[in-house]
Amino acid sequence: MKVLDLSRGIAGAYASQLLALAGCEVTRLELDGRDEQVDAVAWECANRGKSARVVADAASVLDLIADAAALVEDRGPGGIEALGLTEEALRARNPGLVLTRLSEFGQSGPRAAWAGSELVNLAAGGLLFLTGNWDRPPVQLAPYQAQMTAGLLAAIATAAALYGGEGMTIDASKQESVLALVSPAPTEYVYSGTIPARDGMVSAMPRIEHSADGWVYAGPGAAVTADYDLFSRFLEIPELAEERFATAEGRMAHWEEHQRLVLPKLKERTTEAWLERAEEWRLTFGPVQTATDLLASDVLIERGFFADATLPQCTVTVPLAPYIVDGTRPQGLRTGMRDGPADRRPQQ
Repeated sequence: MKVLDLSRGIAGAYASQLLALAGCEVTRLELDGRDEQVDAVAWECANRGKSARVVADAASVLDLIADAAALVEDRGPGGIEALGLTEEALRARNPGLVLTRLSEFGQSGPRAAWAGSELVNLAAGGLLFLTGNWDRPPVQLAPYQAQMTAGLLAAIATAAALYGGEGMTIDASKQESVLALVSPAPTEYVYSGTIPARDGMVSAMPRIEHSADGWVYAGPGAAVTADYDLFSRFLEIPELAEERFATAEGRMAHWEEHQRLVLPKLKERTTEAWLERAEEWRLTFGPVQTATDLLASDVLIERGFFADATLPQCTVTVPLAPYIVDGTRPQGLRTGMRDGPADRRPQQ
């Protein structure tokens, strides 16, 4: 199926990229460049796996619509209309077209005309209120998470529409996409009257702490149910088995002493050594992996998750599709791809 991408931001570009990974023939229509909030490398990465075609105006786009299955755009309400591409004109040229429109707050509604950004999307969608430590300001997620979430959900909706085989318009809101991630929060409020927030008990047990060579998530379990008798034996700190550390409330009341005992102990082993020990004891430790760690991950290398892509600016390492189909991972790369998974273990 042929898909045209008239996007200027990550949300639309990622939606059409996922369609390319699913087997669609996607053409990026180059009309007026990318959104100024998107850096060049991120933009190129979100557009890999697509062909590109320069178009001069709306008439050029309409010429390509006749045999397209879908058009993806993220210019907001009135965005393509300002170019001369009304839905009526698109439908007249191709009645069966699936038109997927991404925007900040939807194509209609009281805030349809409002501008947005990554931080605005996270805040308006309710996710920002739930991130970070309970006694500190909220923490923004990694770049483009709201945009990529909207793109993912828009791609799913577009694929379903293409499967159905009928022309339709998909109105995908970035605010609603973020809210979909935290949908249990309003449900819990309606059910119990409780406003879900960042966990006030976050300091009742160690979380992300220093190891001998980096960082480790050192959680022995849920704060309210953690077995500190077991944890004291695991860390070889007998004092942690005392009554004052047995409950979350007790640990918070004696938090400074708790940390004085625990933090030096965690620095005695490397992250990998703690993970191996935690696996033996069946405790919920986890590695805090940097970008370097991820590129060198045995799991990701073995499963062929990364490949090299040649962009106009440089050659970069990019993630491929986050799934494998019949033993093969969809590549989504037209040029610059290595044969097989690249081994990025650090050279000794």
